[in-house]
Amino acid sequence: TAQVMGFFVSRLPFACIFENTNYYDLVFVATLSPLVLIALVWALPKITERLSPMMKHKADDATSRRVRVSTFWTLLVAFVVLPLTSTSIFWTFPCTQYGGTLFLDADLSRVCQMSDHKLMLVYASFMILVYPIGIPAMFGAVLYIHREAIKSRNPREPCPTSLSHISFLFHAYSCEC
Repeated sequence: TAQVMGFFVSRLPFACIFENTNYYDLVFVATLSPLVLIALVWALPKITERLSPMMKHKADDATSRRVRVSTFWTLLVAFVVLPLTSTSIFWTFPCTQYGGTLFLDADLSRVCQMSDHKLMLVYASFMILVYPIGIPAMFGAVLYIHREAIKSRNPREPCPTSLSHISFLFHAYSCEC
């Protein structure tokens, strides 16, 4: 558990590139970089559309395709980062006492009674709402919105275009009990 997380943290080149990094820096990178990536996924197609005058003639079709592609990449990024990001968030909380001082289990250089740790607990609590709660809720909402189309599809046929961007969330499941 802590050793596994420490193994992954030690393999990241983040600490080699930037001196004086700690576990809190890793949590910031783990939680903010997916959000930045998702923002770019939504912004870049819009920017390229504005820069390319040739894109104007198919506005409605291009917009719906752009939304499907951006939705796919948003869901995929969220799906991929959820386990490790959630783990790094939760490892912000456990502390162990050594010699009368509480140290963060994930990074023994961090003292839990310090004000930076208390601020990190607030940040991690907010990120729990975004990642371990928010992402599964988002998946559930997407599946709920498309539930009729998902139920009515034939699993033996190719996925309809209207569902292709979310198909990785349900393609392995069937409606049979």
